[in-house]
Amino acid sequence: MSRERFRATLQVRNPDGEWATLIVTRQGWSSEGRTWLTFDGGWRATAVLTDQQTAELMGQLGQASGSSG
Repeated sequence: MSRERFRATLQVRNPDGEWATLIVTRQGWSSEGRTWLTFDGGWRATAVLTDQQTAELMGQLGQASGSSG
């Protein structure tokens, strides 16, 4: 059974401009643990990421925020 070890939220807007909550949680322990991203609002979705995928996403978000594109 998974245990939640971390939780944080961020108020964001979806592509339609509606407010939503992005919920970030850590479920499970050590290498078996996963990071969950849940988008809760008018649109609902959850992505479950391995540690490698989480690190890759962090890099991509850093690149996107630093992009002058």
